[in-house]
Amino acid sequence: IIGRNQDSLTAVCGYAGGSRVGPAGKVCYHNRARDSDYGKLGHTEVVAVQVPTEKVQDFLALRFLALFVRGERPDTQDR
Repeated sequence: IIGRNQDSLTAVCGYAGGSRVGPAGKVCYHNRARDSDYGKLGHTEVVAVQVPTEKVQDFLALRFLALFVRGERPDTQDR
């Protein structure tokens, strides 16, 4: 849909919004050790995606809207 090839970088993800980091400057996804958990440090998951203007509607329909169930995005990692 977005016309990328194997050498293209079209998305970047990470954590943002918090004002704290864990030991050694880390911010991590949920883990058994509970080390530097992004949620406990006040961060949220963020993603930036480059999509050609003429493909935005198709991209949203296929990727974004399919993630949500009744307005919520289920996260199988959250318990």
